[in-house]
Amino acid sequence: MTDDTVETLAIGNLNGEFFCEQFLDPASRSRATGDLARFGAEAVPVLAAFFRGETSNRFGVPYYRLGQSVDCALVVVTMLGPTARPLEPYVVVELRHGHPYAPSALGALGSLEELSVIALADRLGEKGELAYHSAVALVQCAATHHPYVEAVVNASSAAAGTIAAATARA
Repeated sequence: MTDDTVETLAIGNLNGEFFCEQFLDPASRSRATGDLARFGAEAVPVLAAFFRGETSNRFGVPYYRLGQSVDCALVVVTMLGPTARPLEPYVVVELRHGHPYAPSALGALGSLEELSVIALADRLGEKGELAYHSAVALVQCAATHHPYVEAVVNASSAAAGTIAAATARA
């Protein structure tokens, strides 16, 4: 990686365009996601600025609010794995908003802060993919024996079934 590349990434620019702009373009989205993930730890501040709403288009609208940018950012977090641990609070916000990619991003971090465990456990009793992927993330991060998770599982047969399914998959 050259110094020019690092400087370019530091301002949120990738391949001559803002990576966020590429996230909005269906033809560029996949490439931009992979390109940003290849920068490893250097992508973390760029993603943090994105989640804080500090990257905006030419009209001043934060990319965070546009199209599938959040989807792409969460995929990059997942690809970065434990390297993206500083982004955990932002991913929890997305989980609380019901974003379907947030549980996988949290699971990829490898270990979780208590607030993340609680946010994932809160989804266990729901129906659908978000509950299941939240359970998978808890299994991946060895957090199924956290007292809050156990309390949720003991209080809800749906949550217990979701954890059991995720555990069987592991």
